[in-house]
Amino acid sequence: MRLQLDSMTKEELIQLMQTAYDGASKETARKSFAEEFNVPYKTLRGWFTRSRSHPDWVEPVLRMKLKLMEYENGNAKPDGAAS
Repeated sequence: MRLQLDSMTKEELIQLMQTAYDGASKETARKSFAEEFNVPYKTLRGWFTRSRSHPDWVEPVLRMKLKLMEYENGNAKPDGAAS
């Protein structure tokens, strides 16, 4: 199932992707994502065009990647843990 970019704008998705790849440029973040998740770069670029949509797994995967980065840096607590 594919999800239209109504939940997140293209810019919000790009920002999320850049954040998940340590503030990399749009192109670098896209290339890193394509390599890490074995998605053809051409396909990934299509997700950011006006008429295309991205798969519904992209946003949760990027959010999980950010959460893992927080754990690795020691800045996060497990969900439900007291502050």
